[in-house]
Amino acid sequence: MKGVSAVIATILMLMITIAMAGVAYMYISGIFTAKTGTIVEIDESATSCTGGSITVWVRNSGTIAFNKNLIILSGTNSAGGALTGGGACTGGTSATLNAGAGAVACDTAKLTNALNGNNRIVVSGPSNTATGSIYCSG
Repeated sequence: MKGVSAVIATILMLMITIAMAGVAYMYISGIFTAKTGTIVEIDESATSCTGGSITVWVRNSGTIAFNKNLIILSGTNSAGGALTGGGACTGGTSATLNAGAGAVACDTAKLTNALNGNNRIVVSGPSNTATGSIYCSG
């Protein structure tokens, strides 16, 4: 009789099972699906509209800090026209947007020409683009 003995076959099957369980654990625990790099998000709860001017608050939900002036603001108003102003996000107390830190305002890059209703905001970061909307009234 030629072939693999029952003891060796059992050991091989056990090793394959342990390897598959390890891969499944790593996937489930988020190692393969975790956010990495520089991920810019809009903090819509802090973003505000006053007198047709929108102050956008952004946060870095990635794992790498980056300079805030790499963020570009733009958007459209509720009538479909372009929001003016915007540009590079340079205002505020810190030039660095740290990973996992709180939201930071883009003070000097306010979006203007906002109209009553939902205005669409576009924030372009170093590795992604985030969109959101802010409701303006009065």
